[in-house]
Amino acid sequence: FNRRIGLYDLKSGLSTPLTEGIGAYESGPSWSADGAKIGFISSRGGADDIWIKELATGAFVQVTDGVYPNRLKFSPDGRKIAYFVYQNLYLIDLSTGTSQEIDNAADGFSLSWSPDGREIAFASYRNGNSDVYAWSLDNQTAVQVTNAPEDEFDTNWSPDGRQILFARWDGNGYSVRSVRFPLQGEERILQQDLNGLDLLFWVRSGEIAFVNAGTLIRISPAGHFRFSDTGLDIGENLFSAAARDAAGNISPPSPEITVVFDTARLPDLDLSEEDLFIYPLTPVAGERVSVGATVRNKGGLEVTNLKIDLYLWDARGNLDLLKSETIGSLLPGADTMITGVWDSGGKIGTNTVMVIVDPDEAVDEVFEENNFATRDFIVTATEGISLATTLDSDRYSSNQEVHLSVQLANSGPAREVVGEIRVEDINGEVVTLLPLFQTSLAYGSSRKYDFVWNTGATYAGSYTIHTILKNLPEVIAENRASLEILPDLNLDATVVTDKVRYQSKEEVGVRVNVKNQGQNFTLSQLKVRVRILDPGGDVRFSSDRIISDLLPGALAALRETWNTGSS
Repeated sequence: FNRRIGLYDLKSGLSTPLTEGIGAYESGPSWSADGAKIGFISSRGGADDIWIKELATGAFVQVTDGVYPNRLKFSPDGRKIAYFVYQNLYLIDLSTGTSQEIDNAADGFSLSWSPDGREIAFASYRNGNSDVYAWSLDNQTAVQVTNAPEDEFDTNWSPDGRQILFARWDGNGYSVRSVRFPLQGEERILQQDLNGLDLLFWVRSGEIAFVNAGTLIRISPAGHFRFSDTGLDIGENLFSAAARDAAGNISPPSPEITVVFDTARLPDLDLSEEDLFIYPLTPVAGERVSVGATVRNKGGLEVTNLKIDLYLWDARGNLDLLKSETIGSLLPGADTMITGVWDSGGKIGTNTVMVIVDPDEAVDEVFEENNFATRDFIVTATEGISLATTLDSDRYSSNQEVHLSVQLANSGPAREVVGEIRVEDINGEVVTLLPLFQTSLAYGSSRKYDFVWNTGATYAGSYTIHTILKNLPEVIAENRASLEILPDLNLDATVVTDKVRYQSKEEVGVRVNVKNQGQNFTLSQLKVRVRILDPGGDVRFSSDRIISDLLPGALAALRETWNTGSS
């Protein structure tokens, strides 16, 4: 039988053979870092040699000729391949085809490129037992990294290129260790007393993975940490870390690392208020209204099976799903449209079109914030200019801001209008005037004006916001919104006597001060009761007095006299 290499698609779950050479023996695949090509060993040329398949074109390139290699690995830049021929370790330059020997006593399978592609870590028996070495492409020399009587194997570089990971067999069990490089120091024991150790890797997340007796093990080295759900800015993002001990001492920050957010690899579904359309813009109640939106893919990747929901939130507070549509494909730079028809009958007032793109968040994209948009429009009772005044509440205290909005909409011919807003009391008398506003309303246009009025010390009671709209000199619309200013009930009372010690049968002079600290309410009939109690709680003196018309900020003083008698 012949061993073959297959490609498994994680998304579709389908497997396909790497080659069509059914008579060839294939092994040892190595994927280039950019994902564009796969190197492998094949007998398709007669002898076992290194071949490369260009995935974009399907073309095959033979790299070696009759060397019977094994365990090949691409350099990070994809320009070189390191490989073994029995115990000899070689490096071949793919641009020139030149091959050079790095070591002639290697273990034949331990091989790892540094992340920057400038060094190769491997295991060699050149000094008797298997030790870890690092060979430099810059100075073409190997440096011995470990020197122990036991054998080391399965070399791996850390993701930051500052440590080398390896396995060791001491005769009784396996251990996983690391050592700093090139600033070598003491070995760190990461895991020990293992009865089996295969497929050792230091993955990009910082974790270390290996197989022990058929079980996948993942460990995190001491000092390793991760942070998730961190938003990235487009382009380069710089991160550094600092350690803090229990006493609050903080280490110097670590060197920065760069994380690049490349938006070209993701879709970006985009929708804004400007992409929503309504026709007619200001319908008269009962008209059929066409609503919809345009959705764009601003990213660099196609989106398939895209769901879009179109809602209408009407003036009566009902939320209706007008349409839900699934788009089969939306290519980068393309757009699509969703439309619906709505009956405006009985919906006089402000209504809202609402569109949600990818409501189930099934698409992984650059930004999620631009997947939702709304647009308000007004349904009028009759053709012409409509006026609506709304308040943020109907009850206010003294010195509280009243936020009011005036909404205009024109479903008729263009008009020049001037608006006047009056605050009137219960008798229709003007308490204050808010600033005038003036505008030109074309057909289908609408305007919204926001105002703030502070109640201040305006007397408590019922008031009306009276909005008048004129096409000078004619009044073309007006409405009223009611509000109530609540009484500011805030009293302060103090009691003082003319002395603190008295004899029996002596007159006690008592003074009661009552102040109305409220700002907007006159206390018309205020009952004040003065009582004197003995130590046992019995009433020795009691007096009820009435204070009439105590104005805001006013002070009333009451005087009482009590004779101690035989107390």
